Amino acid sequence: MHGVEGKHEGHPYWYGRILSIFHTFVVHRGSANEAPQQIDLLWVQWFSHDLLHGAGWKAKQLHHISFIPADNDGAFGFLDPQNVVRAIHLILAFAYGHTSDLLPPSIARHAKENDEDWCMFYVNMYM
Repeated sequence: MHGVEGKHEGHPYWYGRILSIFHTFVVHRGSANEAPQQIDLLWVQWFSHDLLHGAGWKAKQLHHISFIPADNDGAFGFLDPQNVVRAIHLILAFAYGHTSDLLPPSIARHAKENDEDWCMFYVNMYM
């Protein structure tokens, strides 16, 4: 999560879109056990949390998140699947529109997205 530390202060979760799942075998040379070990990784595109928007149960407002611009070195990263708490339900914030400014043409998007991202999403809350 290098590069985006502090952007989520005051909020208990990080949000990201899983782009791919990798299973790799590695050998740690010089260790007592040099047998290949499987390591699982998630390739993640991180969201930034809008801390200026009052949200949560008390505010009766959904949290706003948006993708971190690709030129920020913390926009993408790898994550151990064991650190994932759970999946979330995102609602497109249609009123904010979409943009091609956050990410240049990339394999992080599906072809049907026409190289555009939604500017903002709402994080659905439920009990």
